[in-house]
Amino acid sequence: CINIWRTSDGRLLQTLEGHSDPVTCITYSKDGSHIISGSRDKAVRIWCTDDGVCRYTHNDHADWVTCVDFSPCGNRIVSGSEDNFIILKSFVCETCLGDALEDVAAGENASGKGKIAYYTAWKKRG
Repeated sequence: CINIWRTSDGRLLQTLEGHSDPVTCITYSKDGSHIISGSRDKAVRIWCTDDGVCRYTHNDHADWVTCVDFSPCGNRIVSGSEDNFIILKSFVCETCLGDALEDVAAGENASGKGKIAYYTAWKKRG
């Protein structure tokens, strides 16, 4: 599970339950409305921070998830795994009641060797 704590007083605000193995990575969306998490259970989950509900799960990785992130504009998510794949998906949330994800690309290990990076970051062009 994922516990969300208020740092000012140590109060537990939310517990997000759904992963069946330890969570390995977590990131807030830029506006704080969603959390994306990855786990050793090979799943990527997107949570609404308002109510703690898991809005989407994908189990497209064949090994544990090592990194997750939202794009700067918030309309894409990316996940990387020990399976040497990076998965990019579109993310649309209109009212936090109608979340939708759709595949836009699935890449494979570019070098054909070794492991993918354990950290993802989006950089602004220009």
